[in-house]
Amino acid sequence: MTVGVEASRSGRLGGVLREGGPVALVRYIAGRMQRRMIRRAHFITVAKPLAEFKPRYLVRRKACDIEVVNAGDLARFDDPYSMEYRHHFERWLARGDVLIFAIKDGAVHGFSSLLLQDYRGEEGFVIPVRDDEALLLGLEVFPPYRRGALAGVLQEAALQEAKDRGYVRVTGGIGIWNRDSINTARHMGYHQTGQVVATRVLGITLPQRDLPPLDAWPGQERRPSRGTSAEPEQATGAERAS
Repeated sequence: MTVGVEASRSGRLGGVLREGGPVALVRYIAGRMQRRMIRRAHFITVAKPLAEFKPRYLVRRKACDIEVVNAGDLARFDDPYSMEYRHHFERWLARGDVLIFAIKDGAVHGFSSLLLQDYRGEEGFVIPVRDDEALLLGLEVFPPYRRGALAGVLQEAALQEAKDRGYVRVTGGIGIWNRDSINTARHMGYHQTGQVVATRVLGITLPQRDLPPLDAWPGQERRPSRGTSAEPEQATGAERAS
C-alpha cells in the first residue's frame, strides 16, 4: 500500500516537472506544503425561526419511521451504515445531542442531529448556541436511499423536535463550498446570519473572524445585465477567505 502511494506521488511530481518544468514543480510543492501548514475554514451561519414552522415532507412520509434514539437504542441497529457511524452516534449522544433516525425494516436509512451547546470545529472556530436555540449539526441520507424526499423529512424532523422542546429557532453552519447544503437551506427557509472564518497555522489557532452575512447566497450573486459594466459587484460586505 505504501509503495503504491509513493509511486503515485512520484508520478504526479514527474508529470508536473515534464509539463511545466522546474519552476512549476517548485510551485506545486510549495502549494502542497502551504496547504498542509495552513488550514482554513469558511462557513456561513444560518437560522430558521420555528414560530410559524409547519412540516410538509414530514406529514407526507410513507417510506420510513422517524425515531429519536438514545444510547441504549444503538445496539438494535447492525446494518453497515449504522455500524460505520456508530462511534459518531455514541460521541454525540454522550455529549447530550439529539439524534433522529429514519428507519425501515430495521435498518437506518439516514439521520439528523441537533446540538444543544456551542459548536467547536476542528480548525478552532466556534459557532455559539443560545439557550433558546438548537444547532442542526448533521444530516445524512445513506447512499442507497438518496432518491426521494428523505433529506427533507429528516430536516423537518429535526426542526419539529426542536420546536417541541421549546426552542425558538434552529441554526447551522455551512461550508461556503458546500452548494448542495446551501441550496437545501435556502429551500427550507433559512436565512443568513453571518460568516465565520477560522485559520490554523502549524497547529496554532488564529483569532476567529466573525463577518456580516453575504449580500447573496453563494452561487446566487447578481450578474451584470448586457450593456452594463462588466466589473463584478462586491459579493459581500466584508472580506472573503479563499
